[in-house]
Amino acid sequence: MLSQQIKERLLFSKDPEQDLDPAIDHLLREPALVRAIVEDYYQRYRNLEFNKLCVPVGIGLAIGGILAYRLNVPLVTVYSNMLAKEGEASFFCDEGALEKGDKALLHDDLLGDHILPLAQWINDLEIDLVAGLFVAGGSSCDEDLLKVCGSIYVQASLA
Repeated sequence: MLSQQIKERLLFSKDPEQDLDPAIDHLLREPALVRAIVEDYYQRYRNLEFNKLCVPVGIGLAIGGILAYRLNVPLVTVYSNMLAKEGEASFFCDEGALEKGDKALLHDDLLGDHILPLAQWINDLEIDLVAGLFVAGGSSCDEDLLKVCGSIYVQASLA
């Protein structure tokens, strides 16, 4: 089962005192598993209407790039704006990469609390977030995320 294969390969902190997210690095060393992850997404979402795949900068881009290629849609890399001042957008992407009325999927390696602000930012641009796709994770804000995304799919739930 795909979910179990993912969970077995996640790297967790060896120090239980640290609150670190699991890492998917080991998973990326297995091309057959990466292919299975991408194919699972493809089979689930190929018939939905969307024209962009949004992925925040980070390890999620490894699978996100392959997924965008498989789905035949542009990959939109979203950056965190670490220098944002109060009232400024916390995220940005290349000019023209997202346009009002686009329909997008949101992908990242882990579903965590960092996803909700990103999804809200995309929504504020008047982009229709069709679904959120995540390799692993769970979040305390899943309910709020569902208000912004049409659906959420986590291949290996850690909740």
